[in-house]
Amino acid sequence: MRHPFARIISAFNDKIIDASGFQECERGKKPEMMEGKEVIDIFDSFIARLKAGLIHANHHFMPQTSLMLFRPDELDFVGKVETFEEDLNFVLKKIFCESKEVVTWAPHAAETGVRPRGVRMKAEFLTNSQKSLLVDLYRQDFELLNYKPW
Repeated sequence: MRHPFARIISAFNDKIIDASGFQECERGKKPEMMEGKEVIDIFDSFIARLKAGLIHANHHFMPQTSLMLFRPDELDFVGKVETFEEDLNFVLKKIFCESKEVVTWAPHAAETGVRPRGVRMKAEFLTNSQKSLLVDLYRQDFELLNYKPW
């Protein structure tokens, strides 16, 4: 699992800012020409779209708990991206009664510099209003996965 704020910001950057050409059709600017304030404004529009139904139209935007086959409280353990190496060691120890060395994990090739990046939405840009809206939209993830709003 992944913190709901980190997950939705990542999906927004990848599916809206990078992939869709949003700037060309909505703003007339390419990502590298945008300023941080413009990204925050676009994120506001994105949250409004989530609230209006986009949250259920694409699995990248759906609550993680809606995608799970089982409720988290029905499972013995739910690992988290934020503690991946520690969680994997725990699982390996449970399965094999020992923990092997875990290879460092880099889940997003884009973050390692493979793709050029323009201005991006970041967690530190979130306004209190945006945080409140996201907590409401992803309340089940926060509650069932034991995440706290930042």
